[in-house]
Amino acid sequence: RNSQISNARNLVFMITEDMGEVSPKLTSDIRAILPTEIPFLSLVDRQETIKAIIQKFPQTDLGMAANDLARISNGLSRRTLKQLTQEAIFTGKKLDADLVFRRKNEHLKAKAGDIGSLFRSIWGTDAIGGMEHNQEFALDIASAMARGDTFGLPQNAIFVGPKGTGKTVLAQAISYHSGTDLLIMGNP
Repeated sequence: RNSQISNARNLVFMITEDMGEVSPKLTSDIRAILPTEIPFLSLVDRQETIKAIIQKFPQTDLGMAANDLARISNGLSRRTLKQLTQEAIFTGKKLDADLVFRRKNEHLKAKAGDIGSLFRSIWGTDAIGGMEHNQEFALDIASAMARGDTFGLPQNAIFVGPKGTGKTVLAQAISYHSGTDLLIMGNP
């Protein structure tokens, strides 16, 4: 096994209608995959960055608590996070979840091009008809993600099945229940 991938503790879901569409290198030998590090600030780093900015401007109302902003700004660089909060301070505009989400999508596009887009899931396991075992799986993963328990998560999962069987909805349910955004990547 590629130790860089194992040690990274990333969670990857692959969704496909046909395993033949998946590169044999991905399914047969994880050593063939080269990890690319995209450094993200930890929750604590984001909290400290936001609190430092607020300390410089104590009369500022960002429109949300610093901890809430830190929680929803996962994926932003320190520079982008500073720009976002400073824009709110100097323009007097309040930050909200929609603005942060749009900025995250812009940040992703600037760093990775058109590799994919962020989506907010609008439904959880209640949108999945049947598949009780899969719903339980989704809730277990979402719970571990929400707790930040990366060792309680599988390293990856492949959802395989024909169109309309709920693969994407299952991934969206995990995203919804964990409170994370969902990155949907297209085929190159």
